[in-house]
Amino acid sequence: MSTQQIQLFSDVKNVYFNGRVTPVLIAKVFLLSAIATLFIGLTIVLFSKALEQNLITGLLLVAISLFIIIPLGRYFSWNIYGEEHVTINQNNILYQHNFGFTRTNLKRIPHNGELSFDFEITGYNESREEGILHIFELEKNNSYKKLYSTAVRLTEQQADEFVKNIEKVFGLPNRKMDYQFSLN
Repeated sequence: MSTQQIQLFSDVKNVYFNGRVTPVLIAKVFLLSAIATLFIGLTIVLFSKALEQNLITGLLLVAISLFIIIPLGRYFSWNIYGEEHVTINQNNILYQHNFGFTRTNLKRIPHNGELSFDFEITGYNESREEGILHIFELEKNNSYKKLYSTAVRLTEQQADEFVKNIEKVFGLPNRKMDYQFSLN
């Protein structure tokens, strides 16, 4: 339903992943018309005579409408304007999601440097496999703890390039699809 615009780059200390959801025109039209329909429905409820005659029923309808519109609005804005920014360095994974009109605070996930990666195929776009990249940390008891999963889908080739950038920046040997290595 959508294609992704992915930028992967690195400097001496960090590896950057910037992904943007770019929906096809029909998806944009559908999502915007759904939001407009919900807002028009809410406006009609607010100004209807039912609100004047029975205040509690009117306020209940408004509250229910808001509980539906707010999560759907966030979902729709992600699928139209969504951007994901991820930075990995020696000690942390930093990420932020941009919804077009709002963005989340920059979040920091500390890690011990023992990272592992897994690519999970979640769908197909233009007959190519796309998925999400999971980042794990190897703990002291030899179990893996999931630290982060990308929100924007990427191809396996892009995931491989992201991991190779991490290997290059942190001076690690090139590996095949294994994706398990230490930053320490």
